[in-house]
Amino acid sequence: MSLAFPSGSLSAVIGPNGAGKSTFFNLISGAFPADAGLVLLDGQDVARLSRTERMHRGIGRAFQVASCFPTMTVAENLMVAVTAMPASGAISPAAFRHPAYASVPRRSWSSWA
Repeated sequence: MSLAFPSGSLSAVIGPNGAGKSTFFNLISGAFPADAGLVLLDGQDVARLSRTERMHRGIGRAFQVASCFPTMTVAENLMVAVTAMPASGAISPAAFRHPAYASVPRRSWSSWA
């Protein structure tokens, strides 16, 4: 697999259950060791770095948590999650000022069901 995410871009990895999304994130974040290949960040291979070293370079992993605030919109729930992340987290609240974020629907969770 070869992917490139332009600096400053807002990207998503989507696919059906079992497609390998979690494995992909576990590999690039260092939760799973890679048995081959490279994980490049700014042209440097970070595949052999620890999870902590990767985090300090800006690669992080967040886990899906089913506990959300049902009376808040999806966007508001995302803001709460990002705001609660430690400063070393991979997502910055600045991401919500990115032009691509303007396309995120401002709907309640019940409308996603």
